[in-house]
Amino acid sequence: MARNWHPDKNDEPGAQEMFIKINEANEILSDEQKKKNFDMYGPTGHPSSRGKPFYDPHSGFSFFFNGMPFQNTWSKPGQINYRAYYKAVLPESYEKPYLIEIISDWCFACAQIEETWEEASNSMKKVGVGIGIINANRSPRLVDALGAGRVPTIIGVINGRVIFFSDSVTVQGLKDFVIALFPNGLIEKVTVKNVDSFLTTGVSNKPSVILFSPKPLPSLLYHLVAFSNYKQQSFGFVSLTDSSGEPVRKRFRVDSKEPTVLIFKDDVAVPEVVVMASELTSGKLREVAEAHKYLHFPRLSSRSLFDGLCPEERFRSQRRLCVILFTKQGQHEKEKLVLKLLATDKKYLSQKRVKFFYLYEGIQGELLDEFKDGRKDDRCADNSTAAKMIILWNKGRKQSDTTGFQEAGVCQKLRSQLTKTRLTVMLDDLLSGEGKITLHCRIPLIYNEHAPGLISALFRWCTDAFYYVRFSMYQKETLSLFSLLCGLGVILFFSVLLPSASDSIERAQESVRQKEQQAGPQSDLSSWVSFVWTIDGTSSDQRGLPSQVTLLLALR
Repeated sequence: MARNWHPDKNDEPGAQEMFIKINEANEILSDEQKKKNFDMYGPTGHPSSRGKPFYDPHSGFSFFFNGMPFQNTWSKPGQINYRAYYKAVLPESYEKPYLIEIISDWCFACAQIEETWEEASNSMKKVGVGIGIINANRSPRLVDALGAGRVPTIIGVINGRVIFFSDSVTVQGLKDFVIALFPNGLIEKVTVKNVDSFLTTGVSNKPSVILFSPKPLPSLLYHLVAFSNYKQQSFGFVSLTDSSGEPVRKRFRVDSKEPTVLIFKDDVAVPEVVVMASELTSGKLREVAEAHKYLHFPRLSSRSLFDGLCPEERFRSQRRLCVILFTKQGQHEKEKLVLKLLATDKKYLSQKRVKFFYLYEGIQGELLDEFKDGRKDDRCADNSTAAKMIILWNKGRKQSDTTGFQEAGVCQKLRSQLTKTRLTVMLDDLLSGEGKITLHCRIPLIYNEHAPGLISALFRWCTDAFYYVRFSMYQKETLSLFSLLCGLGVILFFSVLLPSASDSIERAQESVRQKEQQAGPQSDLSSWVSFVWTIDGTSSDQRGLPSQVTLLLALR
């Protein structure tokens, strides 16, 4: 079959493309591993199997064009097909942005920007930007879905949205384009006026990360780290060249010439972690940010926070304990202090098997009701001032075992009994297996205190709708549908609406004429309207006086 479609023996227009496809299919079928990769990953294959390109009948000309773009683009890394785009690129775009180049075979314009693209993509790929290439000849369906009308085309994908690059292709221009993809407000500018509010954890319930840099704007690496962790951390930036950031630099004794990253947790006066310039590499900064995603003693404000700090563990010997204090704003400060001291104790920090929370009863009422269910001897139920604390083991499948600290004594004496030493002994017994967890219950719904309000949700919906309509306008199917709807609208207007309006006008005119005929001659006089204007303005009577000049204007 390959011989029949060889370009030298077949003059049909599609012979060359068919010959290439047959050779590619034969190579896949002859190699069991490639066949398996094709079934699992599609035409791009598994990254580890991208070794040799398929045979290209025009490879003899590649030396003349430096191998691009007239060589077979199958061998280029980062090839994306329709399946890979929707299964991998779109989901991952919520964690990192993607920069994708759309090219085709025998593309002179693609060859002109190839060197710039390689330099920019390689540098951004090192810091974590997703890079991909789409061949319009091999993935025409994907190109049509993206709305790319020409090659080369460069697009950015972030949060499931597609943005087209429209400036001249330069290395710096592509980097600026990627930085512009990030949502507004991702990184807050920190000055002496807002540094205290930025570091406060009472509302955000997150650690704070601040980059001090001699550059006027945050780096691409810092944007990437912020974008992948903004749900767990707040990110700020201080420019050392700006006078408004100088007091902040002096306050935390940061070097004025080298970039530095500070991470603050429960203690806003002293940074928890200091990352110097020599350690600010892609892997190191991500590693540090990942290791400090949560406060030591956070407020239980969402299910994602609970799952992150109190994960499922079914084995009793490895079970993790979560100590939760039920309180209200402004109450139980002594108990909070005890738990905070335990949370920052090196013993529990190194074990990573015990985590400490507090929650507000008025907000997480369903959680409180569930843990009190079935406990008829709960002597703290009717005491609004007594502290309530449970120790929970998350067994998975929405099931948990809990024990209450108040069971060890009378709840009215709980304030004097809740000490660091006594709670430590109780936790050690539970971790070793000597202590017993007495209550079995389900994990109820945890209200997300950080969920956007009605106005924010409406604004986000409008923004998403705008981007959806804007992106859809680039697609051929949408343009065809829009043209069809416009055509139907014009036909409907001239065939239905316009004749109906004309009939209504004619009926109204006919009704007026009939009324005039029924009224007789008097209708002619009543249809006249007269205006009288006099020289001295002392009379409005049509007849006037002999000394007056009267002007009569009649309209019908």
